[in-house]
Amino acid sequence: MVVVAFPYTSPGSPRPDPGRFRGAVARYAAGRDYHEEVGERLRLLAEFIESRSVGAKALPCVDAAPILERLFAAQAGLGWIGRNSLVLDAELGSWFFLGVILTTAALPPGEPAADRCGSCRLCIDACPTGAIVPGRMVDSRRCLSYHTIELRGAIPEYARAPLGSRVFGCDDCQEVCPWNNPQPQACPPDDQAPALIDLLLMTHEDYLRRFQDSAIRRATWRGMRRNAAVALGNTLRSHGVQHHDQKDHAEAVAALRRIADDLREDPLVRDAARSALTPP
Repeated sequence: MVVVAFPYTSPGSPRPDPGRFRGAVARYAAGRDYHEEVGERLRLLAEFIESRSVGAKALPCVDAAPILERLFAAQAGLGWIGRNSLVLDAELGSWFFLGVILTTAALPPGEPAADRCGSCRLCIDACPTGAIVPGRMVDSRRCLSYHTIELRGAIPEYARAPLGSRVFGCDDCQEVCPWNNPQPQACPPDDQAPALIDLLLMTHEDYLRRFQDSAIRRATWRGMRRNAAVALGNTLRSHGVQHHDQKDHAEAVAALRRIADDLREDPLVRDAARSALTPP
């Protein structure tokens, strides 16, 4: 098994100002879908391995295969598994994708990397919902990445306020890690700070066109609109109208009411909009 690390192509971005009515997207989802980016490179590496080892076979695997990549990455020496369950490298931090190639080629094994987390618990303390649990694991039932990407039902009440302006994923445990150097940009690109009203009101065709080559499609159309409704509600409550542009504030309320009052709307999105309009 050959395990490789691919650093994120995005340099990252600061979390959007709650007063700007924009959502926050995890750094890894910016740009083209990483399954395609990493997959292309892995296929080239697999071909190279087969060309250099007569009769050998090499099969590239990206994320979707039933392989616990982080476990093998640690065994191969790419890094150690941090308290937030992610693989950490002394130079790359955790801002990278993992890829695996299964091969019959005879290759020398790597040496596991030493654990360098020490007594640090910054990632544990930074998690908005306390999802990082003992054993270097994350409880998906509390993780905001799970709620915004994988969950197909309503976002639980306890997770709505901590969600903030997030609409896809959460980077909090990585942003505080001493082994990472986020180097945020002064202004987030549009795919990392999308307008929440646009996400809420987008049609299915809009969704397919906008996220055609993006990992964000994993969240589904209704999931992204649900997330946008919750994030809009959080934004409206964050400071009050006096801290928002009154026009933007009125447009956000009108968009939520439009969805909340439309009986033809998807019940999941409609209920999220109604909840967003309800005072805390």
